[in-house]
Order: sequence, then structure tokens, then C-alpha cells
Amino acid sequence: MKNYVKLAAYLMLMVSLTMSFLSTKSYAATAQPSFTVSFSSERVEEGQTVTMTIRGAQVTNLYGMEIVFTYDARRLQFVEKSGTQGVPDIIPNRELFPAGANLEVAPQVQGDRILYAITKTGQLPPSQGDVNLLSLNFTALAPGNADVTLVSVKSGASGRSPSTWTEGASSTLGITSKSTGGSPGPGAGAGSVLPSSTGTGTTDNNTNILQLTPTLSQETAKATLTAEQLKGLESLTGSNTTSHKTVTIHAVNGATGYALSIPSAFFQNNSGSTQLDIQTPLGTLTVPKDMLENSDLSKSNYVVLSIRLADTSTFSSELKNSIGNHPVIDLNIEVDGQKLAWHNDKSPVTVSVAYQPSAEELLHPEHVNVWYVDDNGNVQRVPSGRYDAATGRVTFQTTHFSKYAIVYEIKSFADVTDIAWARKAIEVLASKGIINGVTDTTFGPSNPITRADFISLLVRTLGLKADYADGASFDDVKTSDYFFNSVSIARKLGITNGADGKQFMPNAPISRQDLMVMTVRTLQLSNKLVLTSEASGLGAFIDNADVANYAKESVAVLVKQGIISGDGTRLRPTDSMTRAEAAKLLYELYTKYIN
Repeated sequence: MKNYVKLAAYLMLMVSLTMSFLSTKSYAATAQPSFTVSFSSERVEEGQTVTMTIRGAQVTNLYGMEIVFTYDARRLQFVEKSGTQGVPDIIPNRELFPAGANLEVAPQVQGDRILYAITKTGQLPPSQGDVNLLSLNFTALAPGNADVTLVSVKSGASGRSPSTWTEGASSTLGITSKSTGGSPGPGAGAGSVLPSSTGTGTTDNNTNILQLTPTLSQETAKATLTAEQLKGLESLTGSNTTSHKTVTIHAVNGATGYALSIPSAFFQNNSGSTQLDIQTPLGTLTVPKDMLENSDLSKSNYVVLSIRLADTSTFSSELKNSIGNHPVIDLNIEVDGQKLAWHNDKSPVTVSVAYQPSAEELLHPEHVNVWYVDDNGNVQRVPSGRYDAATGRVTFQTTHFSKYAIVYEIKSFADVTDIAWARKAIEVLASKGIINGVTDTTFGPSNPITRADFISLLVRTLGLKADYADGASFDDVKTSDYFFNSVSIARKLGITNGADGKQFMPNAPISRQDLMVMTVRTLQLSNKLVLTSEASGLGAFIDNADVANYAKESVAVLVKQGIISGDGTRLRPTDSMTRAEAAKLLYELYTKYIN
């Protein structure tokens, strides 16, 4: 990824600021430090796990550090952090960086290069001496000699600028062959099914992966998943039809794109909910089996999915300035060599891209967003796009392939600056394209929200989808109305039946309790919430008797979940919900129920 923003400046700034509050005790250096990398064993077999350690000698004034190293991605696979994809489980020396007293950002992986940064926090003194800095487990993939090379170490120093060591050091691991009970299938990118990188040496049906080494053609690294390999992957799940299968394509120097050929049989037999995770150095695509219609496949043999760095030369100067140096990726799909204009609202593809925020972005990570850029350079915000600091990745869902940009945007309005309790919610939702203002510069926070607007926002916030027949809405909702799709989805899902089954009254305001009932019903129908038939917790509000019987359970649930708090003493159930209040509620739903 071209956008490889280092965290050193931010961490070292923290070091400098924090050190200024520490004792003036001198930690004068007596010798230049040196650094080495080593393996726990000189030789292992395929499938075995080995620990790599980076160690410093004669280290002084170590308060924060940034380490860059490379590894042989053809023969080694790093162990991933539990519950993440593509994030190395780097373990810092906890004697140097105690848990709860450090700032650590998820490792940044770019091809075979890994960057890791961490700093102490609080009043901890700097470290010195001969110390282990970090360790990382690798699984051996293929026979041969595998190198890990330490490229640089930048460390914080008391009272002066950070020091940088760039002399380089490496260690070589010998990997010997081991029988796997079968041979890989023929063709480009042939590989073998290996246990996941847990290092246990046992087969886990839900975490087995297939490692593929691609071939480079016109800057695209191409790999093929053969029918035999696909059959092997699918057989590993037995009766479990909900597990993910993973195919990892190794990095290739000079590649600006990665493509995987998949037997069309994977998509034609789309029963069950098996998904294929395609991991590449540029990003991971999670592909459901039912993403393609049979009409798309016809009599095809292979489907090719690709991710590449997008060509932005046709973007307007205004768009280029808005995106800046943030990454832009281009997703494509081909069926037997022909590009397919894929679009499927029922079966979205999940995209995950490793991303290192800037220092400013780390202060407001909720404003790291995703834009869809169409062929004409028009931009649409992707509501599901978000950055996860735990994984160090930006993830979003899409129902069509095109160009997607990671951007940083804080969208605000002139009339929300004085409403601190709702400003953040409004700005985050607006930046993600979930909510709009009444004009480009004003939000109208005290305006009552209409029934149509709330339904539209609720559907957009939770990413709800449903099949509905054209015109199957309400008598007072036209197909040309901006809220037609959302209202139709809500009716199809059973969220609303309107006022009398025929009229929706889209422009009417909605009471706070009716909005809460609609919200809880939506969470139930989308399997995000299970009711406990409990209406307790309302006694703390002096107007609890004003809550209608049909709404008591829903209101109680939202109070218990911390989504609704009223004004502290009153719920005001019969009042109209304002746009600011609705934004606050939707923000709570977004952060609580959208992963």
C-alpha cells in the first residue's frame, strides 16, 4: 500500500511531552546500542511454529520505540492476533511496557514488511541495558532458508530527539520438508492446506488456510484456486456450513494488484453460508457463496476477483485534494475473462484494508471513513466504513465493485457547535453519510424528525436489506420519493405497517416512544437484540406513568442498554423526537450494534 504512514512522530512526541514531566535524573549513554534478531530454533519442519525475538544491547533511554522488519513471506506466515485477520500477534516485553501503561497501535503490514510502534505512558522511567524488545511467532510454510531482517529501530531519548538505528541485522531459519499426505493441485498459485497459525500443529476445521504463491503478470500477482484445492478446503468444515475458508496470496515485489481465480462451482453451489476470505497484501475480501446469480455464471469455469491500487489519474483536482495521500483501491470481478458489473444488495462483500492513521486521525478515529468513487468521479460515503484500532484495519461492506478511497473527514454544521451532548454524534454520522443536514451548512437540530426521515436513517445506520416488489409500499409513498427504498425495506421486514396498513404519513413527526418501539422492533428483526419481557428501570423517571403500555417494554430495553437516558429525570415519551435527539440515538446504535 502506497500510503504507509509511520507512527513514529506521534509516539515520539508523546515521549518528549511525557519525559518533560519526569525527574531530571540523567540517563547518559555509555555506548552505542546494537540490535539483533534470532529464532528459538535454527531448524523446523513445515507446519511447525517458531518464535522470533528482537533484542537490544546496551540500550539507553528507551521510553518509546518504532521497529521495522521484513520476513520471507514465501516460507513464513506470522501468527495472527486472536480474532483478527492479517494482524501479527506481536508481544512486547511487558517488563519494559507494562500492560495498562503503554500506548500500542496495531502493527502495520505492507507485503513482507512489518512496522510496530509502542511507547510507555505515565510516570514510568526509561529502560536501559541488554533487553528483549519483542517477540512474534511464525509458522513454517515451505522448505528452504527463510530470513527475517531487522531494518531499523527508532527509540525515544530523554531531553533530545529520538535516535535511529539503521545498521540492519538478520537471522536465517532452516525449514525442512514434511509429508502432508497429498500433493497440491496443478496450475498457478498451487499450494497446500496448512493448519492455522496458532502453532498447535493440529487441524481446526474453522481456521485452516490455503497458502498460494502467485505469478506476476503486468504488475498483477495472479493465483489460482484449483477445483481440487477448493474441494479440500470445503471438506474441512464437515457439517459446519457457517465457517470461513481462507486463501492467502503471498506478496510479490512489483505487484500493484492481486487476483484470485476461483472455480465457478463455489458460487453455483451457494447453499449454506460458507464464506471465502481472500487475504492479499493490499487487503482482504470476504466473499459469500451467494454473491453471484446463476445468470451471471452461465456455463463459466472460473471467476476472478481482484484488488489493486486504483488509477486516480482521471480524478478531478478537487477530488484528489480531498483524498490526499490516502489509499484508493479498485475492486473488480471477471467471469471467463469478461468484466462483470456485479451488484447484489442481498449479499455484500466485506473489504478489510490495513491502515495506519496519522497522529491527528488517531485523535478522531471515528472520522476515518470510506468513499465510493464512481466512473464519473462522483463520491458517495459508505456508511459501514470504519477504522478499528484493535486490528489496525479499515473495514466496509459493499454490494458493488468499483473504486474505494479511505479518507479522513469531519463534517460539521454551523448550528451544532453549541450542543455538546449531540455534536459528536451528528458529525460522525454525517461524515459516514448516514445523516444529512437540512442544508449544506445547517443541521436543524431542534426540528422534529419526520417518520420518513427516521425510517431512512434507521435503515441506513443498521445496513438493512430486503427484497421488495416495486410499488409494494404505501399509498402515500411514491417511487420517486427519496425515502421510498427505506420505507419499502422497513415494511417488508415488518418494522412498520404504517398508520392503517395503507398510509405511512411520511411527513408527520414521530413521538419519542413510537420511535423507541420502532427501534427495538428493528433490532429484534435484525437479530441484534433479544427482549426479556422486562419493563423495569423506568421508575427513576418522574414521568414514567406517561409511557404508553405498548411502549413500556421497548423504552425499558433502550434505557437498560444505555441508548436512551432522557434528560436525567424525564423521558418525555409523548414529545416529538428532535433531529439532534434522533442522531444521538442512532449514534448509540451504530457504535453498539455495527461491527
